[in-house]
Amino acid sequence: MPYFGAGVNEEAYMLVPDGCGAVIEFDNGKYNSSAYWKRFFNTDNALITEETEAKSAPSVLPVFAISKPHGGFLATIDSGYEAAGISADVAGGNNTYNFVHAFFDIFSSDLVSLSANEQDKFILTGERILGCPIEISYHFTGKSPTYSDLALLYRDVLKRNGLLGKRRLDVTEINLDLIGTAQITKRFLGVPYKTTAALTTYSQAKKLVDGFDGKVSVNFIDALKGGRLQSSASNLKLQTVLGKARDKAALKKTAETLSVAYYGQYAAKVKKNDAAMTMSKSRAMLYGYDLISRYVNGADALGVIATSKLNGFAKQVSKSAKKNGIDAVNLMDLGYSLNGNFASGAFSDRYDACVAAQKYIKTISKTTQVSVNVGAAHTLALVDKIKDIPVCSSGYHIEDYTVPFYQIAISGYVPYTVPSINLAADCTEQFLRAVELGAQLQFSWCYSLPDNLAGNGTEYYKYLYKNSFEDAKAFYSAYSPLYEEIKGQSIVTHSKLGEKQYKTEYENGVLVYVNYADTEVTLDGVEIAAKSFSYIE
Repeated sequence: MPYFGAGVNEEAYMLVPDGCGAVIEFDNGKYNSSAYWKRFFNTDNALITEETEAKSAPSVLPVFAISKPHGGFLATIDSGYEAAGISADVAGGNNTYNFVHAFFDIFSSDLVSLSANEQDKFILTGERILGCPIEISYHFTGKSPTYSDLALLYRDVLKRNGLLGKRRLDVTEINLDLIGTAQITKRFLGVPYKTTAALTTYSQAKKLVDGFDGKVSVNFIDALKGGRLQSSASNLKLQTVLGKARDKAALKKTAETLSVAYYGQYAAKVKKNDAAMTMSKSRAMLYGYDLISRYVNGADALGVIATSKLNGFAKQVSKSAKKNGIDAVNLMDLGYSLNGNFASGAFSDRYDACVAAQKYIKTISKTTQVSVNVGAAHTLALVDKIKDIPVCSSGYHIEDYTVPFYQIAISGYVPYTVPSINLAADCTEQFLRAVELGAQLQFSWCYSLPDNLAGNGTEYYKYLYKNSFEDAKAFYSAYSPLYEEIKGQSIVTHSKLGEKQYKTEYENGVLVYVNYADTEVTLDGVEIAAKSFSYIE
């Protein structure tokens, strides 16, 4: 139904799930722009990818909508969104109407070659069609629904379909993602060799936590064996260079939670029997990409674990977490990345991968707290927190403006953090974004940098805590009283009051005004300083 709800010459708009949400107004005059066309989830790493796409906001909520003066609708993809995407375009160019609809890749396909000749390629498809039905539900609204109205409707749909569980109250006020280790190069008798050095130890992490007088959660990244290229996706033993057991125990007493970040479906060392296969029957790999040479970086490749093996790996993770005294984990991939497997006799598509991911999270959540990055719809009812929730859209030219559809829909039910403030192009603006959306604050730091990190491939200098520690304390001090008022509360309306001014209202009546402009403004009788916020209890 590609033209369901389509129209022309109307004061209407389309909503697409790009990042946290984006609006495309009818007849916006951008008919020379590329149409909006975007799949859900990241690239399937079981399919051969010779090029990388430009970095953009993830698309994770299976929803689209149209708002018109005489009524509108919210469409939800209830089944099959693992292989779906959204397409939209405006009238005036290639199309007569403004329209938005879903599309589905019901067959997995890839370009394969049987020789070294680049011209000798052909398309190969998977063994079977998508393993689930395709279902789209249309939920109709009253006249001219706002994006807040649509988000509240989507929240009801999520609750009714069991995709949004009970409210989870998280008392954490600030989250610290701390880089534990990095590979460095040393020399013995002039011969270079690789070894691991600590960037943040347990004792150093405790010093950072002690710098705040509130509730701080710590998440160690690159802290397992292998560091950034983790050796195993099932062994959660932390590296010994981080410190002694008593230092770890002291940190756990100080921090609100102490979690370990890892990949659930990737590892540097994957046994042949556990590896996912591409259509050309080679091992599936997750490669790094060198922006300078424009080639994939084979040295930093991680193997992809077969979908059918994930449940067994989850049981091993639970045992390993209990053995190593780990009470919380952060899944860096399963919240928004799904991979197929094209091994002969063991074919699985993205629907199978989604089912396996849900079972995986359910298994480990029985023994540990679980957070995921980004957070696709299939994880919302299963996790304790969403980290790095999208706070903007990709900014495609056809889009008119970003809306916090995602945050409105899940606020009060699943706690979430903004992407790390100190890694943003404008730290103050990212902080204000967290205030506007009712998110927890997050910073990504390391305590110190060894001298011989050159050639590591990661720009660790931007993670050095000294560069933003005082800013973090100031942000926390300003935000803490407000967060005490809004934590666990759902957003009921969000609106734009000026060129760079926004208002957020919560179910308990708290009103938050955010001013991104360089000058002071007065809105609803409330004075808001430049690059600041105000609120009414």
